[in-house]
Amino acid sequence: KWNSYSFHVLSDSPDRYEFKFDTAWSVPTPVFDKIAELFPSLELDLVSFDEGWNFAARGHVTRGLLFLRELEATDELYKEVYWCAPEREEAEATQ
Repeated sequence: KWNSYSFHVLSDSPDRYEFKFDTAWSVPTPVFDKIAELFPSLELDLVSFDEGWNFAARGHVTRGLLFLRELEATDELYKEVYWCAPEREEAEATQ
């Protein structure tokens, strides 16, 4: 429905390019499918986490193919994506 936003380069070196961006509603699978098609020698590691805790995913692109699996949104995955512990209401934390 909407394009990506808040794109940030996290690391840019000869052997590693790391970036982060936000999208709404779902993992941007078509984007990564197209990247895999256009750059078959490129290898990517992917982590996705919905800020509303509705979905999460982990995957990779290799040999021109996207491999992606949906995961449960957990505190550990949140920390990996956002680099900090989640802040939750006390009632949420005990559920």
